[in-house]
Amino acid sequence: MTLPQAIKTCLRKYADLSGRATRPEYWWWVLAIALVSFALSFMDGFIGLLVSPGDPSLASGFLQPVFAIAVFLPSTAVTVRRLHDIGRSGWWLLLWYGIIALGWATLAIAILIILLAIWGATIGYLRIEDIIALILTPIAGGKRELGVDSNISFGVDLEFFLFGLFTLLAGILVATAATLGVAIWSIVWLVRQGQPGPNPYGPDPRAPGATP
Repeated sequence: MTLPQAIKTCLRKYADLSGRATRPEYWWWVLAIALVSFALSFMDGFIGLLVSPGDPSLASGFLQPVFAIAVFLPSTAVTVRRLHDIGRSGWWLLLWYGIIALGWATLAIAILIILLAIWGATIGYLRIEDIIALILTPIAGGKRELGVDSNISFGVDLEFFLFGLFTLLAGILVATAATLGVAIWSIVWLVRQGQPGPNPYGPDPRAPGATP
C-alpha cells in the first residue's frame, strides 16, 4: 500500500471501527498527518506574522487545531483497525487515553494545589469552609466572598507552598511517565506484523484479492 492509497483508504473509512488495517496503511497515515500538521503549524506562524507583526500569537494557531479535530476520527478508526489486525481489541485505545488523562489530571491537581498555596500566602489564610461555600452558594442563587484571616503564621503557608512544589514535581513526573509509557507501549504493538489469515475481527487484509 502506498501513501496515496493509505490516505484514500483512511478517508473512505472515516469512522469505520470494524475490520483490520495493515502496518503500511496505519504508518503511511501517521506520516501524512505529521507532515500536514507541520506544514499547517508553519502556515499558522506565517499568517500571524502577516496579520499581527507585533504579536503573531494573537492571530495564529487556527489551521493546525482545525485539522487535528478533522482527522481525529479517522486516526482513531485506523488505530482501532490496526489493533484488530494484531488480534487486540480496540478498547485498548481507550485504556491508553485513560492512562494519559489520569497522568495529566494528576499534574492539573498539583498545579491547583500550588496556586492555592500562592493565593493563601498572598491574601492570608484560605479556609476550607470558604472554598466549599464559594462552590455551593451560587447553586442556591446567593453570593459569597472568601474570608481572609491575617493572623495566620507565615510558617504554615510556607509548608503548604513547599508541599505544593513537591506535588507539582510529582505531577510532572507522573504525567511524563504516563505519556511516555503509553507511547512506547502503543508503538511496540502498532509496529507488529498482523496475524496471518482471518481472526475474530475480519479476514487478512494482506491476502490475495483482499479489498483495502
